[in-house]
Amino acid sequence: MNLSSGACAPVSATILQTLRDGTRSEHHQIERVVRLQDPDLKHDEYIRHLDRLLPFLQAAEYSLRGWAADWPPSLTIQRRFKTRLIEADLLQLGIAPRAPGEPVPFQLATLSHAWGCLYVLEGSTLGGQVLSRHIYKTLGIHRLTGGSYFCGYGLETGPMWQAFRSSLVTFVELGGDSQSIVSGAKHTFTALTEWLGASFGQRH
Repeated sequence: MNLSSGACAPVSATILQTLRDGTRSEHHQIERVVRLQDPDLKHDEYIRHLDRLLPFLQAAEYSLRGWAADWPPSLTIQRRFKTRLIEADLLQLGIAPRAPGEPVPFQLATLSHAWGCLYVLEGSTLGGQVLSRHIYKTLGIHRLTGGSYFCGYGLETGPMWQAFRSSLVTFVELGGDSQSIVSGAKHTFTALTEWLGASFGQRH
């Protein structure tokens, strides 16, 4: 049953709230792994996070590109790929591009799964605005000195998020499977948590 079919709530409220509710546990789990908001964040911890995140983001974006013909033009999907930002940040921080290493086991089975994945990545970009301020406060790193990834779209971050929300709502209104979208989001959160957790460990 499509979770967006309820008659008492607009689709926009239903799908976005369903995603928030459906991924709350996974969101909490990843917050236990990602420690970038720690008040005593160290420079090498920040670099290690970017270095570990890069191959996962490469795998996720590769999977998203597989649905290139299905993304609506209004989404401006090419602009939303951010691997290049992490690569540029690492170079600014003195880390040369590395040779391909351990492959990341990440795939998206359906277009609805891909929308769920993009929900996680775009939500992370929105949250990156808070992280970028903390990283500057604790490490002195800003957009031009190794912090471009967490700056996201800069002043356009809010409008880009709203454009994503609007495109997602339209996708569901046209028949996109809400349950599969949530499943794709949960899969992305879980895979990322496991990938980062293998390097950073769980917070207790």
